Amino acid sequence: MASYLCLPESILLMVFRYLRLDELCLGARKVCKTWHRLSYDSSLWKILDLQHLCYFMTDEKYLSMLPFIADHVEEINFEGCKYLTDRAFLQGGIKCPRLRSVNFNFTNITFSGLQLVITQFKGLKGISLIGCDKLQKPEPGCYEVPGNLHRALQNLKQLQTLSLASGDTMLGVLLDEESTEENFEQEERNGIVQLPLQCSQLTALTLSSHRRLKDRIFIEMAKNCVNVTKLHIPLCTGLTDEGFEQGFQYFPNLLDLDICHTDVKDSGMKSITENCKELQKLSVCGCKYITDMGYVYVGLHCSKLEELRICTDREYVWPTEASITDHGLTAISQNCPDLKHVEICRCSCVTDAGIISLAECCSGLEHLSVSGCLALTDASLHALSRCCKNLKVFTASECVQLKSEGINLLMISCPLLKHLELATLHYLDTVSFKDVYAQNDVAAFSHSQAGCNDMITSMDIVCEASCSSETQLAEMPSTHSHVEPRHAFQFRHLDLSLCSKIDNHSVIEIAKHCRELQILLLRGCHLVTDVAIATLAENCEKLQYLDISGSSTSSLQLTDKALLAIAEYGKSLEFLNITKNLLITESGISELLSKCPRLFQLMLTVDYRLHVPFQQVMKTVIEYHGYSNYCHPSAEDGTCMGLRQAGNVTLQFPSLLKVKLHRVLESKVGGNISWCAQPKF
Repeated sequence: MASYLCLPESILLMVFRYLRLDELCLGARKVCKTWHRLSYDSSLWKILDLQHLCYFMTDEKYLSMLPFIADHVEEINFEGCKYLTDRAFLQGGIKCPRLRSVNFNFTNITFSGLQLVITQFKGLKGISLIGCDKLQKPEPGCYEVPGNLHRALQNLKQLQTLSLASGDTMLGVLLDEESTEENFEQEERNGIVQLPLQCSQLTALTLSSHRRLKDRIFIEMAKNCVNVTKLHIPLCTGLTDEGFEQGFQYFPNLLDLDICHTDVKDSGMKSITENCKELQKLSVCGCKYITDMGYVYVGLHCSKLEELRICTDREYVWPTEASITDHGLTAISQNCPDLKHVEICRCSCVTDAGIISLAECCSGLEHLSVSGCLALTDASLHALSRCCKNLKVFTASECVQLKSEGINLLMISCPLLKHLELATLHYLDTVSFKDVYAQNDVAAFSHSQAGCNDMITSMDIVCEASCSSETQLAEMPSTHSHVEPRHAFQFRHLDLSLCSKIDNHSVIEIAKHCRELQILLLRGCHLVTDVAIATLAENCEKLQYLDISGSSTSSLQLTDKALLAIAEYGKSLEFLNITKNLLITESGISELLSKCPRLFQLMLTVDYRLHVPFQQVMKTVIEYHGYSNYCHPSAEDGTCMGLRQAGNVTLQFPSLLKVKLHRVLESKVGGNISWCAQPKF
């Protein structure tokens, strides 16, 4: 058998691109000389993503590694890095000649810092400044009011993508106490109107929450946006139908439009669809004044539509508010056959008739979200199973009339299905793949032995309080051993939260057939016991996110035996929620922390009256992670934070490999570092 060390270097580099920082620098780099050399390849350093390390990334750590990647990095994501200052954003004077895109979302970059960034990197093609509070508010003790942000941005002549968000200010324009509304409007007009004119290559523009964006200014701006193909203006409540009707005649090339939570009406939708016939993506979530007539216009004029989002804000729509019905959905379905992505969550007026029409007319559908559509039944699932074989994502949480038969048929009939959300389906009592067994002529899996173990587990629970820690940490019986799969399914994400009838049988079925599972939510599934969780842990080795917490009304009966199995096999686990499991002990937590090297976040219930006191948990965390500042306890109630005695606690810390990496950065040991995006949950 050929060794993996003999793989061509081009293949190895493709594999390395999927590795995270700790895995590349502390794992792959140490395997052999060839891997060490390849880990410095420039192709691995084009994207520098700091978002998932924002909790402990400081100026010193960032600047210590930058010299080794500065010549290669093209895109930097600083999102959420609250501990970084302008010193880091300015790269400490280190030149990054290839830098073309920067994301400053939710950072503390200041206006003066941004001006220097723009001066230093005039070749930027993309910049995002959403949630940057210090751009709009002077620092304490600073009496200098920042200048106009748009004037600084106009210096980026190659800018193609711009994202801004503002509550009361427009493009960072700040007024002193003597400023008037007229001055403010004039500054807005000069800025927002001139920006796309000066940045002639601008193709994607996001202006979120700009309540001062009025019709006249929007229309003047639109005249200079003939090259814009992506326009997102959600929460711009200052716009009326006048702005929509007159402004969108200047967007002939628009492909992607987001007008969520605006006051657009049917007349505005008519103008938008008539002038933007090339639209491929449309988001109108929370637009409560659009009726079926507005959606009919979408069907009539936007035949190339591929993505559509029409979610309402409330679970129940009042009679005075508009919402899409079967008539509007059918009009879109019949005229937009290329639809691949549809979200119509919490649209209570949509019934089986609308979904059946969608399934029959749009057979290429890949993503469908109908969560909160209370009128849907299994008839919709039968239509989707029959017509939409390319379905990859399906969310139907709170569709309370859906039952096991329809759900199981959908899972079996759609072989590409990867993402399934079925929270709060009280009629879902069984997840079964028995039809697949028949097709493969395989006998059904017997759970008689599992049932016996459940009885044993139940007996253990009764006497749990009196057991010694050694007894609690006894090895699990071998009955949950590795199960050979009979059919491979592609599921990566499965949400069964608050499906109160889901039991061990269903979880074991999932473990047998969904080996690629990465995210599983079983919150409130109180019939699930240690045996099912142990089988799941052993068979789903790629599991990264696991929620086995109790609900607000009842706790789960899981014990340390479940934690032992997770600790033994959960080498990929990054997030674990075990709140409202009152039978676990500190010994189980200790075993978990010592054997799960990638665990980043742990949620649990602590109580001095139980087996998991807060102080002992913190002591255990510090023992295994060696750095107490990595722990960020927070509670759903004030009891735990105030007295640190009882409550639900969230502990966030880098994995054991990240702790080692932290020490490398602390000691400023050189070496190229690559940052790869992790899944967002």
